[in-house]
Amino acid sequence: MKSNKKFMKIALILLFVIAIAFIVYYFFNDIFKVEGEARLVKMELPVETQNLTISLDLVKMDKLEWKDALLIKGWVFKQNVKEKERDVYLVLKSDKRTLIFKIEKDNINRPDVTSYYKLNGGILNHGFEINVPLYLLKENIYQVGFVLSDATGKYYTMSSKELIISDGTVEVKNLKPEFVKPKSNQVSITLKVPTCKTKCGFEKASISDNNINIGGWGFLDGMNTDNMKSYVLLKKNETVNVYSVDVVIRKDVANFYKATGLNLDSSGFFTKIPVVNLEKGHYQVGVYIEKGNQSGMIYSNKYFDIGQ
Repeated sequence: MKSNKKFMKIALILLFVIAIAFIVYYFFNDIFKVEGEARLVKMELPVETQNLTISLDLVKMDKLEWKDALLIKGWVFKQNVKEKERDVYLVLKSDKRTLIFKIEKDNINRPDVTSYYKLNGGILNHGFEINVPLYLLKENIYQVGFVLSDATGKYYTMSSKELIISDGTVEVKNLKPEFVKPKSNQVSITLKVPTCKTKCGFEKASISDNNINIGGWGFLDGMNTDNMKSYVLLKKNETVNVYSVDVVIRKDVANFYKATGLNLDSSGFFTKIPVVNLEKGHYQVGVYIEKGNQSGMIYSNKYFDIGQ
């Protein structure tokens, strides 16, 4: 009996020591920051779109003075990028929670990226580097995403990459197709009363691989396409769904309207809308365009019947 009591006391002491060590470890990591350590930020994530192109060049375990860290290097840019000033955030999403880190080194010059993707405007600062404190990563698997904020708005894209963290090592894997959920590019915005005529051409409206594919070009009459925002509309009865688009450079459109003297290079648009995200019904295709306080809207003669 005495030996059992002695064993219980020793076990309790060991548990107490382990608990104290655990508390001290997280207290020091949380309170004492080191230079170069990424900070968690609170942010309401924008609606997820596919407007960002992302690459992870290097992911490895690292040391920041006495702290264990995860070093991530790579590049990210927005479709049709023209703004040099930007803020970039790393999003790590597990089954239990979502962590968002401010990337301080988010303007590293990457002329190779600009050259490879034939980006216009002379923008080179697509690179980033971040050290994430390892003590904050309590789960073993995180999907990687990014938020990019510039003068035109905030853009949020989750990649197909996930980090597997185990036993002091990290591995980057591609998500298996069956685990990649269809991306919803539906957005919530207020459609303003049109103030301008809209010139538009719907060149693609089809369904393939369980996606509605819509593409074409459009612009507000008499206005350049710089800082213009376009959206695809799907209208069913009185309900209108609004979707973000990828900007497509259309030199042919600019050349066709050359006599206007307008810059229409960014007039093209394209979007994929997962059919699974739509209710049954008869949908008419349209486009809505905003620039500053001006707006325009037009519907086409193209329709989709979903689930009928």
